[in-house]
Amino acid sequence: MSLTQLKSQIEDLRAQGASIQKRSSQTKDSIANDRNLSEQGRQAKLDAERDRTREQLRDLKRKETELINTKKQTLERKLFGLPSVTSSDPAQVLLYRDSQDRAARLARSDEAEQVFAAALRSDDKTLAAAVLARALEAGWPSIINAYISENPSAGEDLKDLRDLAELQQRSFDRTLTYLWGA
Repeated sequence: MSLTQLKSQIEDLRAQGASIQKRSSQTKDSIANDRNLSEQGRQAKLDAERDRTREQLRDLKRKETELINTKKQTLERKLFGLPSVTSSDPAQVLLYRDSQDRAARLARSDEAEQVFAAALRSDDKTLAAAVLARALEAGWPSIINAYISENPSAGEDLKDLRDLAELQQRSFDRTLTYLWGA
């Protein structure tokens, strides 16, 4: 699924959330103005409406989170994971884990740049990808840019990952849409 399609699905979910909130507001107004209800009956209906609305909004928020996480996992596997051809080779799995561990210990960008340059020189794609993942996590743009120059096709996937992170953050729109479902 492309990111454009994902964004469209998220917009649809958020539109559903806005519709649910609007409908709930109208229902609450109707309940509040119903002269046939006692105060206790009115409160019971308002509570039931609030609970129904919360549940529906929680469900939409969960769906949005699942969509984003699924796309993110797909991109991360593509960029940083072991290819399925080599994932059954114990030596490749060990190399992958070693590269991940080594990259995770990188604390400074200059140190990471040296490891990344060495990985490129030796054509160690596994280590280069592990350092790239660490660079994304730490915000080291020089490594990200260098990776894109070496692997231009990865540029779009990296941009998509960044965009997904922005979608995943608690944006103002997301907060307003799912406010009742918090």
